[in-house]
Amino acid sequence: MENNVIQPYVKIGRDTILWSGNHIGHHTTIGNDCFIASHVVVSGSVVVGDETFIGVNATLRDNINIGKRNVIGASALILKDTAMTPFTSGSRRAYSKEKLRAAKDLAHMTWQRHGRIFDPALYRDKVCSHAQVPTVLDCGDRLRIYYADRTPANKSFMCYIDVDAKDPSRILDVHSDSLLRDAAPGTFDDDGAMPACAVRVDGRVFLYYSGWNRASRSISEFDRDCGQ
Repeated sequence: MENNVIQPYVKIGRDTILWSGNHIGHHTTIGNDCFIASHVVVSGSVVVGDETFIGVNATLRDNINIGKRNVIGASALILKDTAMTPFTSGSRRAYSKEKLRAAKDLAHMTWQRHGRIFDPALYRDKVCSHAQVPTVLDCGDRLRIYYADRTPANKSFMCYIDVDAKDPSRILDVHSDSLLRDAAPGTFDDDGAMPACAVRVDGRVFLYYSGWNRASRSISEFDRDCGQ
């Protein structure tokens, strides 16, 4: 994709995708079947193992090794080596490659604007003011869209809507209550939380999110049973 900076002596494996705005430092080696999202900074002399996913705005410091099949979340800061993940089954590998092929298809897709799906102004009895950072989880006949709303005190919190998978303009449910309890003062997300990525693992849904406070931004996760 566009606007990637690739310094000298970088090696990139087959079927690896770099989205836009990434910086790949000198003498770095990126393996096969990897996916690098937007605005990732990879410092010099880094080794990234095969089938690894690196999320938006992640930073990898210099002279470290990232094991095979790692998933590095959005905004993560990686300062030391990571081991290969325990997923070694053929089904895991097929899943990974299938998703990577789909991402390559998206890179060549022509997008068309079809209008707004959800307008918070139309749900003032349930929603405060915002619908930021939409994060989609495929639930079969419906799509669950996690998003960040905002309180009158300007504090973000996570909730979701369900829409018809065949007609996303048809809203099935608006879940306006916060998915997390208010964080304790001094914790990384005491000033709000925004969703980043929702994935299924072994019958559970893991929702990775960015937490806000007045001094910093961090990333974390929580999980729940599917269907609850």
